[in-house]
Amino acid sequence: MTKNILVALCFFVLVIFSSCDTDSGINNEVYIIDDAGNIFNKDSVYKRIISLAPNITETVFALNADTLLVGVTDYCDYPPEAKKKEKVGSLLDPNIEKITSLSPDLIIMTTEGNSKYTYLSLRSSGFKVYVANPNDIKGITRMILNLGALLGKKSKGKILADNITDNAKNYSAVNENNKSASCFLVISLNPLITVNKFTYISELISLSGFYNIYGDELLEYPNVSYEDVLLKNPDYIFFLCDTANSGFVNNNISEIKTKLSVVNASKNNKIFGIDENILSRPGPRVMESVKLLKSKVF
Repeated sequence: MTKNILVALCFFVLVIFSSCDTDSGINNEVYIIDDAGNIFNKDSVYKRIISLAPNITETVFALNADTLLVGVTDYCDYPPEAKKKEKVGSLLDPNIEKITSLSPDLIIMTTEGNSKYTYLSLRSSGFKVYVANPNDIKGITRMILNLGALLGKKSKGKILADNITDNAKNYSAVNENNKSASCFLVISLNPLITVNKFTYISELISLSGFYNIYGDELLEYPNVSYEDVLLKNPDYIFFLCDTANSGFVNNNISEIKTKLSVVNASKNNKIFGIDENILSRPGPRVMESVKLLKSKVF
């Protein structure tokens, strides 16, 4: 399975974790509540961490808390130092026995990529599990702040979160006076899958000064037809991929141009492969994603 296909599949893993009302009277000055409703005391600082998602691993490294990481998944490859950490298996099916052998005091997982089965298995084994669902920029900054507090890096977490928030505000202010170019973001070519406005990626598209032509779709990751894309006639087309594989990128561009030869993006050579590891991972590099998309405007 290629990394690109894995990324596409991860968007469609239906993970329904237990939840609770975060406005239930819990003192947020004392407790942290994750995106599944699990409660953590802010005075608790964890020392042996396992990350079950690449964006979580990136966040832990960005917080300068990587010395606490005792295990990561096979797909945690950024920063490069993450590859040297002990591996606990895949996102969808991590090795529970391996995890147990590492004696973590906190396991951090996500609702996109990890499974409910894994969550329940870890909880039933007595592990403390933090669940993150950063599906927008506010969610990303909340995750960073929470993990910063839990990992003894509160100040660093605030610096990272404030920087993301400030940059997002600046990009929004710039976009107010500029006309948005229409954009088609491709997660998968076969089948043809994109994103609607309720996704993290679509928020990045807007911050980059583009208009998502499928923003009003009902499904977050709708399957669309090439015929409909022809009718919508996007000015830009971006597709997620491993940009280091130039042959793959060029083949995809050729395929898109063949099937969508009359749209503005094809006629003006504005079809670009975008690094899937940056754009599809909601974490500390979120503003790099915006810069990357904006760099394609010429």
